[in-house]
Amino acid sequence: GGVSAFTPSLSPSISNRNTHLSRFNSYISLRSPSTSLQSSSSSSTISTTPVPKTESYHQKQAQLLSSTPLSLAPMMEYTDRHFRHMVRLVSSQTLLYTDMVTANAIVHERREAIERNKCNVAKRGVSPPIPNSLLESQVQEDIQQFGYDMTYLRRFFGQGSIAKEGPSVLQLGGSDPLQLSEACDTLLQLTERNYCDYTAVNLNCGCPSPKVAGKGCFGAALMDEPELVRDCVIGMHNGCQGKMPITVKCRIGTDQSDMFADTSFTKTNYQNIDEEKEYSNLCKFIETVASSG
Repeated sequence: GGVSAFTPSLSPSISNRNTHLSRFNSYISLRSPSTSLQSSSSSSTISTTPVPKTESYHQKQAQLLSSTPLSLAPMMEYTDRHFRHMVRLVSSQTLLYTDMVTANAIVHERREAIERNKCNVAKRGVSPPIPNSLLESQVQEDIQQFGYDMTYLRRFFGQGSIAKEGPSVLQLGGSDPLQLSEACDTLLQLTERNYCDYTAVNLNCGCPSPKVAGKGCFGAALMDEPELVRDCVIGMHNGCQGKMPITVKCRIGTDQSDMFADTSFTKTNYQNIDEEKEYSNLCKFIETVASSG
């Protein structure tokens, strides 16, 4: 089992004390010596100025807002395209989330595909072989338009081919703005090839698992790095060229926040924390991320 996702509501005041035990379960433990957020591309720079939003952005935002309040949460190894297709048969407007795809996996696969194409061109020359199937024809068109074979990448972005998926969100995991930007650029290229058509892209700032928030240094660990999340969101927005909304899944907070700096994280201590400070920390996170525009 895992900890259920929590979507914060920016109401004027925090819920009463009776709800603290349930909200306690929306906090997650990140106390691990391996939890430190560092960009693997720290020596590189990325623009911190968002590109203008396009007409496509506003169309997709309208679709996002018109979907039902009920959403299918992103669940690893569950909410794949087959499961989402089944849910879509039940409801035409429920907002569907993919299971999380890590940005570094997308970036690595794209770079590998580009290198494979270079090697193939070096071996056979510029002229491609005559295609003998629909897949081979698609591969040649991929290479002609974008310079690499998208076959393996399509498994990361797969949607049902029988009918359009409708309101759906691709969730990405990562903490490197450059990688997230390149992952979104890849998504945009596959969208142009009609391999997928997502309504929005979501950054995972809520997964508490040790593999993600601990060793991976993303997911819920990003709750303590609002400025980095802001930069990641800008990178994703620019990677999509302002054509798709970027959303963030987050928690109430983590046990590494300053409220637990001098005490252990227990239910009793959580019940005694300052509600206003807790709410202030959450507001600061949301406002910092939203300041990206």
